[in-house]
Amino acid sequence: MRQISSLGSAFQIRLWWGALLLLALASAVSADEFFGDQLSVREKHASDVSQESLTTAIEDLSTLQLFMEYQAFAEGRCEGYLELETAAKNGNGKSQHMLSDLYRNGYCVPQDDARALQWARKAADGGYAPAYFDVGYFLVQGIGTEKNPAAAVCWLEKASATRIEAHYQLAMIYWNGEGVTQNYQKADEYALRGARLGDPSAQAITAIFEAQNGFQFSDPFDAYKWALIANASGRPNIMETLSAITTALEESLTRDQIAQAQTEASEWEPLKLEPAASTDLTAIDLPVLDPDTTLSLSREQANARLAELGLERDRFLFFKAIAEDNVAVIALYIRAGASPETFSPVLFNTPLLYAAVNGSERVTRYLVSAGADIDRSVNSGNDTPVLLALSRRHRQLAEFLIAKGVKLDHPGIMYNAVEFNDPTLLAMLQSKGVPIDQEYVGTPLSHAVSAMGDDGERRCYEKSAAFLIANGARLEGRDMMGETMLENAIGTVNPVECVKLLLQNGASQSAVQGREPLFISVISGNAELVQLLLEHGPDPNLRFELEAGHVPMVLVGMPRAR
Repeated sequence: MRQISSLGSAFQIRLWWGALLLLALASAVSADEFFGDQLSVREKHASDVSQESLTTAIEDLSTLQLFMEYQAFAEGRCEGYLELETAAKNGNGKSQHMLSDLYRNGYCVPQDDARALQWARKAADGGYAPAYFDVGYFLVQGIGTEKNPAAAVCWLEKASATRIEAHYQLAMIYWNGEGVTQNYQKADEYALRGARLGDPSAQAITAIFEAQNGFQFSDPFDAYKWALIANASGRPNIMETLSAITTALEESLTRDQIAQAQTEASEWEPLKLEPAASTDLTAIDLPVLDPDTTLSLSREQANARLAELGLERDRFLFFKAIAEDNVAVIALYIRAGASPETFSPVLFNTPLLYAAVNGSERVTRYLVSAGADIDRSVNSGNDTPVLLALSRRHRQLAEFLIAKGVKLDHPGIMYNAVEFNDPTLLAMLQSKGVPIDQEYVGTPLSHAVSAMGDDGERRCYEKSAAFLIANGARLEGRDMMGETMLENAIGTVNPVECVKLLLQNGASQSAVQGREPLFISVISGNAELVQLLLEHGPDPNLRFELEAGHVPMVLVGMPRAR
């Protein structure tokens, strides 16, 4: 992963604490003679959207943690139960919902459906949406209480916004008239909605409903199609239930209708639950202007042109133009009096830093010509424009800044440059005094042999690694997880060249037990790596155990090193 601090666009926040700092700053004022001290309406909207996204992401992490705790409870490891119960009693919806599940299943507590319903109801009453379906289902089935489908309807309707299974339950309630006025049409509508969202039970019941005669929604063709889609789920109970109906429908349809239904069923894809639409106050198209004409305007003329174009004194529009590399609009604002050092309290960026993040080359060149500080940083990591350009792989922009004489003393310069896999770039940086072995969140070489990409895959940049080793980079050392460079290189998607390079230059194969390079290579089934490691003599005393038959399949025919 490219190591940068909290600096970045509003849509690319990597570090949680950096993001929290960003949001705290969003509510602060910014002394700005041109744009004013307060956040504009658009900046406030962008800040609110960022906060909502961050809150959702943090909730997702919390849910993952709770899931892991639940797995522990299910396995009989109850050390965290008292903490969970305390949180539930203090009103935490997630904890209340999990406590309901524990009572329902008898994990770490005596099985008790009444208490399961009690805690699910507390979570639902507190607005915890995942509990809505549970309460509705308990009431429909009479779990922990008497059956009460009428009371279940409101909970299931709430749950239908996030749980596709709720539609099936509602369909059955209205079809059978349990606690509500019987309404076949409404039952079919609920079933069809669940079917379209991908619930096999709803698909099966839709097939059954629409196979009936005499209703407005009766449709043998659609019934047959939904039966095929439901059967594709592979659930035995559904396939058994639909068996007779499917046969009867096939007898009522023509051969062409059957073929058409089969085609539509095979090509069918479920709908997605869409969040409620909201107005995007930031959706605005910036004008396309002639930069040369704009640069000739006086301050008075530039302000008049802004008014004519309907462009307010709004920092959001100014930084939007940077992201879009719209140099003419940037120039118009600066000619009108905006500073090239304007600070955005929402993006936590200055114009030049934000241009470096977004790779806005034309804007970068203009800002430098307008006097922007090419070495300015605004965060605790001291991330400068050139570092951000390198970390985001904007090479031309980085080389432009280097040519302008930026300081290259940040420890992340060489570290980020290795991902270009170009020795000429590394040689140029070295000629300007950038160390090849400086620690950042690892050394440049450790990053070159195993760098995490945006796609989550680790890659080896063998040309960069070869240059660094040839110029004296250290091969020893371990990362925060205690792993060597050789171990990390083996774990990449293209390990062979970097592993060969490390071995040829004396990298040791010693490692903690269970993490030996040969062991990892055997486990992965990579015969080429195994051969390579054997040729360079692993520890002759190495012993490890694998499932019977696995090692011989990988090592068969390979000579051992002597």
